[in-house]
Amino acid sequence: DPDVWLGLRRAGFDSIHIYDVERQGASDEAQLIFAIQENRAVITQDRKDFVLLHSDYMLNGWEHCGIIICTPTDTRTMIRELLKLLDDKPEIMLNEIWYI
Repeated sequence: DPDVWLGLRRAGFDSIHIYDVERQGASDEAQLIFAIQENRAVITQDRKDFVLLHSDYMLNGWEHCGIIICTPTDTRTMIRELLKLLDDKPEIMLNEIWYI
């Protein structure tokens, strides 16, 4: 949701949206690889695919910069929950999967 991205930006986080970097249509795995290259966590609502990707990475001993899986809700609630998580745990996102 571009509004979520904008809310994170307004709160001072260096967030990007897939449209910013012309990555729309890329596979989930390609999105995760891009995030790793950029040293960024992924925020997604795609629970099924990203849980599987996280499991694959852990089984193979690969690292990622964090995956945050959001339950679809209204934009304001999602931003509030993301900010709460990011304010509390930014230093321990490596190889973690978080659910909000």
